[in-house]
Amino acid sequence: MMAAAGLAAMEHTVSLLPGVHALARKVADSLREIGYTISLPVQTNMIVLDLEKDGIPQAAFVNYAKRHGLLVFPSGRVVFHHQISNEAAFSLVAALRELMQDKKAGKQLEAHKVSGGYT
Repeated sequence: MMAAAGLAAMEHTVSLLPGVHALARKVADSLREIGYTISLPVQTNMIVLDLEKDGIPQAAFVNYAKRHGLLVFPSGRVVFHHQISNEAAFSLVAALRELMQDKKAGKQLEAHKVSGGYT
């Protein structure tokens, strides 16, 4: 079973990774333009946002994403799967654009404690 899983990954998934990595970089660039701080260089399928530095409460991050049909972890770490669509990736950008606009407009953001996985 393990060998079959490895073979399937090699035959079907590995070739998709460069596209996933490019999509993550494109999304990170969009988020930078909106005003988010990216903590680490985006070299693979992962974006790490510095929510604390940007003054974004974890609860607001989770809930704005949820309103756009997305589930995220409260840490600000976003990981793209090889099956993610461009539509889903840019739904994240739309959700976080709305969040940053509301923050800049002085809207009260949800700031209750969030722990564990996504909610």
